[in-house]
Order: sequence, then structure tokens, then C-alpha cells
Amino acid sequence: MNWKKLFGSAAAWALCFMANAVSEKIMSVAECDALMAARSEKADNAGLVWFNADEAPLELTGFFWYPQDKVFRRLPMEMDPAVTPAVRNLSWHTAGGKLRFRTDSQKVVLRIKLRNKNIMPHMAVTGSSGFDLYTGSPGKEVYFNTTKSMAQNYDCTLFQHIRKEMRTMTINFPLYQGVNSLQIGLEKGSKLLPPEPLKKYVAVYGTSITQGGCAARPGMAWTNIVSRRMKRHFYNYGFSGNGKGEPVMAKLLGTLEPAMYILAFQSNAGRNYLPALKNFIPILRAAHPETPIVVLSTFFRPRSNEKSTLDLAKKQQKIIEDFRKAGDKNIYFLDGSASMDPYRYEATVDGTHPTDLGFMLQANFIQKFIEPLLADKE
Repeated sequence: MNWKKLFGSAAAWALCFMANAVSEKIMSVAECDALMAARSEKADNAGLVWFNADEAPLELTGFFWYPQDKVFRRLPMEMDPAVTPAVRNLSWHTAGGKLRFRTDSQKVVLRIKLRNKNIMPHMAVTGSSGFDLYTGSPGKEVYFNTTKSMAQNYDCTLFQHIRKEMRTMTINFPLYQGVNSLQIGLEKGSKLLPPEPLKKYVAVYGTSITQGGCAARPGMAWTNIVSRRMKRHFYNYGFSGNGKGEPVMAKLLGTLEPAMYILAFQSNAGRNYLPALKNFIPILRAAHPETPIVVLSTFFRPRSNEKSTLDLAKKQQKIIEDFRKAGDKNIYFLDGSASMDPYRYEATVDGTHPTDLGFMLQANFIQKFIEPLLADKE
């Protein structure tokens, strides 16, 4: 815009500018940048201001189709007719969901409404239905607290501290439970900022073990452990008892744009596993010719036949070698047989599902393999 022309002359423009400068309101940083502002809404009787989980600048992840469906769900609603009732039900389980933000509030309260009461005899309710909190910047998160309640709807003070300072908060959603709504209560006058950005996400498809059964709390599922260490989100598509490698799931996963796919569905597919694997990979490849794909075989079980476990791992390895010989240099096989050694007999709750010890061992094993692969691609 020609300011001189607008005001008629340079002198007139200067006089007008000075007059405006004298009378113009001095704006605070908060008025210039809304993200730097303290929350001004009316607080409740406890002095808390409440935010919905999808409200900026909170970062909600793990639910790729949330923008269109507005529900905490791991599959899109429009896909329901194409999948089994079990997969539809399990898609409501919020494994891999996270809420991240920065705040200087000395108190953080969750207002939780769960879909139902999902109590299992072999998994702690804190893992199946609880939320847990980590504080710290990416790569430096440390565990702080877990919600502990048998109720379906409740409030929980997840964080309270004597020091007022900016902290990055990462809240992990339940592993085996649906969530109808989640709100965050912060002290009136506290700041709320977006979290530090993370690297491009990894998508993991698998079974109950991928979903997190039977971690004692959400942050101890191996996908969440590795997510913290590698500073990137892990989108969790583990479907307990129902990770069977159907073509429709390969097509759905192909609509994502991850840095890597990890396929770990051996345990649920039974005798159909090898042909399902052979069909699953080309569907992903048609959508993403260059994205790394890692096929992870299962670990030794106390009641399993060690020879059959090794034999099936060799057959998987042969399939991957054939893909590589055919020109696919971005597909890899990770033999998970010994992924929980040296504590394979002490690291499960029931001979199949890992405890926190088992998940930590798996996380160590998997991270060591995938981290260099991702580094080479970035």
C-alpha cells in the first residue's frame, strides 16, 4: 500500500503516524500471541480452568481419524462395515493415544469418562483403563503418576508440585479401554503452550502384545517406551486376538504416511499367517514403495515348542529375503524369538502376555534394530 498517497504527503503521513503512536494502546505479549496468554476463562470453585482434549494448543495424537470422526478411536467410523465386530470393538481401545502440552500449572487434573468398565483377571486396571503421566522434554521424559480408580467417570489429580515452572506433559491413554471424553484442569492464570515437535511417526500393526497386554500402566507398552526414547509417535494398531493380517487392514494402513511400518501379527493369524503375510506386504508396497517395513516374529513362550518357533521364524525370513531379491531393499525381518532373553520365563503374566519387564526387554530389542534404519532414511 502507498502510505504517502493515502495521507497526501510525507509530512501529513508523519504527523498522522505520530498521533496514532501516542494514542495507540500498548499491547502485551499475550495480546499479540494468544499462545503466550494465561487462560482467562472463569475458573471453577477449585480454581481450575478446563480444556477439552482436542482444544488447541493441546496436542492429541494416536487417533488418525479424529479430525473427521471426533472420537477417540483407532479406526475410522466409515470402515466399520468392512471389519469384524471384534475389530470394531477393539478400535475403541485407546492404546497409543497421547495428549501432550507444556504448562507452568502446579496442578493438573483429569476429568475422565470411560466407555465402560473393562476389568480383566490378568491385567492391572491401571494398565487397561488408566492414564499415566510423564514429564520432561522429548527424550528426557520421566514417569510421574497414574490414575487409580475403579469408577467409569471420575476426576483425578495427576500432577501436583511445589515449584511453578514450565514443564512438558505427556499423558498416555488407556490400553484396553475406550474413552468417551477427557478434559484437563489447570490452575487459573497458568500458561498453556504447545509441546515440542516430534519426529515422523511409526505405525505398528499386531496383536494383544502390540496393544499393550499386559502392561501395568500405559507408558510401559513397548510402543510407548520406544516412542519416548526415539522422540517420535508410535501409532498403535494392535488388536487383541484379532491382528490377523486381513487385506482390508493393509489397505487402511496404506492410507497413512509413517516413517516406518512394523508388522507383528504372527500370533493371531495361526496357520494362515504365512500366506497372509505374503499378501499384506504388496498391498502396503503399492501405497508406499519406499517406506521401510519391518516384519517382527514372536518370542519364545514357556509352553511353546522352541523348534516350531524357530522354524516359523526361518520361513518368515525366507519370505522377506524373496521380497528383497525381487528388488525391495526397504523390507527387513527381525527375529523376535529371543527378544525377552535372558528372562523369557519370568517376563510374562500368563506365559503369553509380557509384564513391564517383558515390555522393557522387547523395547530394548526392537529399538536397537529400528533406530539405525530410521536414521539412514532421515
